[in-house]
Amino acid sequence: MKNKIRLDFLFELTRRNIIERYIGSAFILLWVLMVPIIPLLTNLLIFYFIANIPQIQGMGIINYSVFIFSGLLPYRIFQKAAAESGEQLISKMPILKNVFFPLPYIGLSFLGTLLFEFILQFSIMLILLFISDHAFTLRLLLLPIILTIFSLLLIGSIWLISVVGYLFKDIKEVINVSFLALVYITPTMYPIEAAPKFLQPLFHYNPLTHMTLVFRDVLIPSDGSYQFSSWIYFTLFSLFIFVLGYACINKIKRYVGDMV
Repeated sequence: MKNKIRLDFLFELTRRNIIERYIGSAFILLWVLMVPIIPLLTNLLIFYFIANIPQIQGMGIINYSVFIFSGLLPYRIFQKAAAESGEQLISKMPILKNVFFPLPYIGLSFLGTLLFEFILQFSIMLILLFISDHAFTLRLLLLPIILTIFSLLLIGSIWLISVVGYLFKDIKEVINVSFLALVYITPTMYPIEAAPKFLQPLFHYNPLTHMTLVFRDVLIPSDGSYQFSSWIYFTLFSLFIFVLGYACINKIKRYVGDMV
């Protein structure tokens, strides 16, 4: 019964967050759908029409749109999780000071809103797949698995960055600048082989590269093979961040309220 009550509480907290963020305004929902389309069109203009990169030109405009969006979708959700997590504990401080509140639930409810946004934007991915040369394959059945691994990374990052943000108030600016740089060593906009030779090793060390490759394994498989090394790398990295984040959020709970 105790677990059921806690799950009910988590569900209600998530439901309220979703309602506050998205429900009741058609403009907000429309904006959620437009947010990934704007960088999609920008990257199409720069890398397909202006840069004339051979590996990109060979894809064709529709297939390249699928390529971009399959990378931008998880990247932007993770970027949003990282950028907004730093304020999660600070924004809930009035509640945390007055009532008992399980700190991990703050991050878990935020995860629920991120997954809701992912599902909305994934509808655009399905439309692009439908009009492209990429057929719907049985690999889409692996989507719940990759979303589970992705969720471990998200929630671990939310917990970890919320603790860091509690200690260092300017973390959001650092994260935003970091993601502006990271996107150029993550194969969201172009294949790794299209990057300059001196940058290519950085792609393989970047965990977000493996996140992107795993999502593309499921959404737009180019051949019959799997990126097994990326699956292993991304799974282990996500588990590590999850465990580290959980340890940090439980360590900080005894100090919350004393430092503000």
